[in-house]
Amino acid sequence: MRYCVQGVLVVASIVVLTNVASAADIPTKAPVYKAPALAPSTWTGWYLGVNAGGNWGTSETSTSVAPPAVAPAVSAAGAALINALGQPAKINTSGFVGGLHGGYNYQISQWLVGLEGEFDYFHSAGSRRASSVGLGPGATVIVNSSMSTDWLFTLRPRVGWVSNNWLFYGTGGLAVTQLKGAWSFSNPGGVPALSEAAAASSTKAGWALGGGVETMLPGRWVVGAEYLYVNFGNISATSFSVTGAGVTFTNPFSHSADLSANIVRARLSKLF
Repeated sequence: MRYCVQGVLVVASIVVLTNVASAADIPTKAPVYKAPALAPSTWTGWYLGVNAGGNWGTSETSTSVAPPAVAPAVSAAGAALINALGQPAKINTSGFVGGLHGGYNYQISQWLVGLEGEFDYFHSAGSRRASSVGLGPGATVIVNSSMSTDWLFTLRPRVGWVSNNWLFYGTGGLAVTQLKGAWSFSNPGGVPALSEAAAASSTKAGWALGGGVETMLPGRWVVGAEYLYVNFGNISATSFSVTGAGVTFTNPFSHSADLSANIVRARLSKLF
């Protein structure tokens, strides 16, 4: 009986040890760790970037003349014809825009407020030529107008809504540029043949209004697109010199022009 019990205990011990050894040989599956979701980067901070695009707009120009009562170089009939050709009319302008921008964003929950300034090369130019048969045989009356500008500065608050790495914003504020206008009158074939020319250049303050969309990339790089509408007051010039047949007469010519333009551009910025 004693040997029987000992035999049972030996067999049981062997079974237990065998099961333990087999369990030790089973490969253990490594635990799977799921990386925590990355929180969207904040838009708060200074940024600097470049932009490039195009613009199209209009300039309303005009030319008029009021001949003096004494020895006018332009007769009353001639003045009426010039005024008809030079009455306020729209010039289409267009060109390239591109430059630097920078500013500061402050994010409050899903909202963003900020201030941005920019300085761009802003070429917007256009011209108009109006002509008519003159008062004398073979005479022609021609009135030319042109408007252009070469740079743009804006300073604009921005207000936007943030959704993860996307920003949708509106903006508006100060816009400054230098308007350059040129005008001329001539009547080739007239007797006498007359000509007049004037130009004006002035730095004008106006306003800008628009909006855009941006997305933040790894490394806090930001790409986006923006639309702006800019509007400026008018410039004017007065010329009293009308030359014809080697003699200079005095006739007051008045000229004016303004500018409004639409700007569409792509943007690349680095948020610090």
